[in-house]
Amino acid sequence: MHHISAAILAGGKGRRIGGANKALLQLKGESFLRRITCQLQQFDEIILSTGDEQTYREANNLNNLNITVVKDHYKNCGPMSGLYSSLKACHSDWLFVACCDMPLLSKELVDYLISHISTDYNAFIAVTRDGRTHPYCGIYNKCSADIFKKNIHTNHLRIMDILSHLKVMTIPLNHTVYPDILLSNINTEDDYINLMRKIDGYL
Repeated sequence: MHHISAAILAGGKGRRIGGANKALLQLKGESFLRRITCQLQQFDEIILSTGDEQTYREANNLNNLNITVVKDHYKNCGPMSGLYSSLKACHSDWLFVACCDMPLLSKELVDYLISHISTDYNAFIAVTRDGRTHPYCGIYNKCSADIFKKNIHTNHLRIMDILSHLKVMTIPLNHTVYPDILLSNINTEDDYINLMRKIDGYL
């Protein structure tokens, strides 16, 4: 297995969900952040990218988990800054990345994505059955950090623009046992309500 670390991006301000801290939203009595962290315990290094270490440790009881908190290098750059900061901080050649608002992410899906790693590509990105590309559920080579930095400095903050500069393998999930719901992310209050309805028949 390739030497790989994991990162959870938790630096968003949650403007579209009324200013709520998405990482601290609850699902079945657990915060999103804790649920995701528990699915990543196979990694020797798990990075939490955020600007507020103390809040997360107090709210999620993460002290007994394998977490390294990394503060974002840049402000007001969205998840791009968190991904860059995590790439710079990680001690591995590869980094699996997930946003903190994907509470149904599973260890099995993560392992499936990792199984595709090869040195022929810079990034490996999940694509769900509906055709959506999920750049914030993917794997990046540490060497790609320089490309992220260059784009941030030139104010090119769309992740899809950066992917155009990388050699990317897209990993379709349409022929797997992994349903799209595993990559459901929460951007609005309606998204949260809909997810809570969906999981009644799923979890």
